[in-house]
Amino acid sequence: MNKYDIIIIGGGAAAFAAATKAADLGKKSLMINSGLPLGGTCVNVGCMPSKNLLTVGDEFFILSVQGSSLCTTMSSLSSISRP
Repeated sequence: MNKYDIIIIGGGAAAFAAATKAADLGKKSLMINSGLPLGGTCVNVGCMPSKNLLTVGDEFFILSVQGSSLCTTMSSLSSISRP
């Protein structure tokens, strides 16, 4: 049977911080996670995905407003000679 110095319930940011600290102290830890994949809410469905969607939305808006000038700029790139 495996023996652990610490058992961590959850797999989010706090759990990773606890596991990292335990490892720094030379302790053996076990992480038990259920539900969301490792990384927790922020990584999988919260902060990071929503920020990505906001960034994509901003870029889409810029393209919709400046699209015609960007097409002209992109077509002029094809005439650049490359080594």
